[in-house]
Order: sequence, then structure tokens, then C-alpha cells
Amino acid sequence: MPLQCKLSGTPERHQVDSAVCQILRRQIVPGMDPMGRKHYWFTVTPLEPADKGTDRWAVENDYVSITPLRLDLTNEVELKKIQELKSA
Repeated sequence: MPLQCKLSGTPERHQVDSAVCQILRRQIVPGMDPMGRKHYWFTVTPLEPADKGTDRWAVENDYVSITPLRLDLTNEVELKKIQELKSA
């Protein structure tokens, strides 16, 4: 996996972590952009302390966190059903 990162100086405190997965309070916060258009931010507030070994814990404790991520929200079961319907 290639990793490219530009930093000013050398981080003396860093660790490789997993992404935090905890109970969060979700909020939608309205705002205005510089052009006067309404927009909304989706944000979360943690409801419990961060576990050691997670990205949130690292950042809260002044570490640089390196967290490899992937995002695939595909519902594989439903995808297969649709593909089967299409081929029938």
C-alpha cells in the first residue's frame, strides 16, 4: 500500500491505529456559506471516552494517527438478488 504524506518537521509521536467505533450523538448543524447559501453539517459528539489504540485516542493524546481506511457500503445480498433478477 503506497503512503504519501507531507509534514513540516518529523512527528516524534505517531502510531498506527484502527478507526474508532463508539456510541456517538449525531447532530445536524445548520449554517451559511460565504455566499449566503444555507448548508448543513452532519456531526457527531462522542458519548464515551476513546479506547486506547484508536485514531481518536491518538489525536486526543497528541499523536499523529495513521489509520488505513476503506469504504464500501454495498449491500452484497441485495446486489446479488438484483443481478439474479436482471439475468433471469
